[in-house]
Order: sequence, then C-alpha cells, then structure tokens
Amino acid sequence: MIRGWKVVTAISFAAIMLGAVCIGVGILTGAEFDRVFTILDDRYQIVAYFNWLLEVVAALKAQLF
Repeated sequence: MIRGWKVVTAISFAAIMLGAVCIGVGILTGAEFDRVFTILDDRYQIVAYFNWLLEVVAALKAQLF
C-alpha cells in the first residue's frame, strides 16, 4: 500500500511540475491571461463556483458566530 501511495505521489508531483513549466513558458512567451480565463470560465463556470463558495462560507460564518 505504501508503494502505491509513492507512485501516486510521484505522478502527482510530475503533473504539478509539468503544469508549472507550462505556465512559466506561457508567461515567457506573452500569454494573455484574460483570454485563457474567459475560455476556462465559459467551459467550467469558475466565477459561479467561486461566488457559490463565498456564499457557503458566509452562511457558515453566520451560523457559527
């Protein structure tokens, strides 16, 4: 089981490093973050989920305090 988690950790670390390299290359080549954000928001509704998360946190704070 420990060996399995080592494999999962190694794959996750490799994916994170590959993503960081891709972001770095994108920044160096003059990426347009507004365009990328717009495309991702159209597909995955990032702003809607973020607003929902803020509402959930506010409701929990109101209920706990």
